[in-house]
Amino acid sequence: MTFAPARPRILAVTAAAGALVAACSSTPAEPHGSPVLTSIYWSAGGQQSLAWVPAGDSATTMSPVPPFVSEIDFVFDRVLDGARLEDLVTEGGVTSAIPKAMHAILVSWPNMATRDSHPPFDLVIDYNSVPRFGGTTSYVFARPMNAPGIPTSEEITFRFDTTLLTSAYDEPASVPDHVDIKTSDFVASIAAALGLTSALVNSDLGILSIPVTSSTLSNIGLTANAASSTSSN
Repeated sequence: MTFAPARPRILAVTAAAGALVAACSSTPAEPHGSPVLTSIYWSAGGQQSLAWVPAGDSATTMSPVPPFVSEIDFVFDRVLDGARLEDLVTEGGVTSAIPKAMHAILVSWPNMATRDSHPPFDLVIDYNSVPRFGGTTSYVFARPMNAPGIPTSEEITFRFDTTLLTSAYDEPASVPDHVDIKTSDFVASIAAALGLTSALVNSDLGILSIPVTSSTLSNIGLTANAASSTSSN
């Protein structure tokens, strides 16, 4: 299971396209004030869950979250300066929004530097000023590239570059020093072999469900293709 890098968003250059281009690169027509990070949403397996809110917010969040994430949405209470997050490139009369190489959000976890990953783990970071989360919100979204998700059973740390996350007036975003989000174990469902008996087997479905790490799969003679090098040992 892999996730393809986010493709450039195509913005048709027509009379109505001006609003779309503006959605990518906000202008100083916006009100003053630092954009505030209000929530983080986690999308995995076709389901979106609230993974983080600021301290003091009573909203219920999911913890731990599934490791095989397809998109992480960082929601702000107002638009950001899109020009710091992506470039608009026009070729043949078609304008595309291309994420900048410099990431505004960085991810890390314990022992990340010493853990092999082939190819190296990376995130595609992009921005959308469309108020998908209501009101005047905008959001920065991250998608894993070159890997099927992020490590299992780990504390994942996100840090924010406030030189890139700003308002249209260069006001730095209001964000915590970092956000920690815990991922769950990888659980595999394995069809029970003929004659296999176990307390873990659902007798109706013939399914064996067990928490799985790379060493677990090795012990039972299976290869963790889905877990790849991101599984926790």
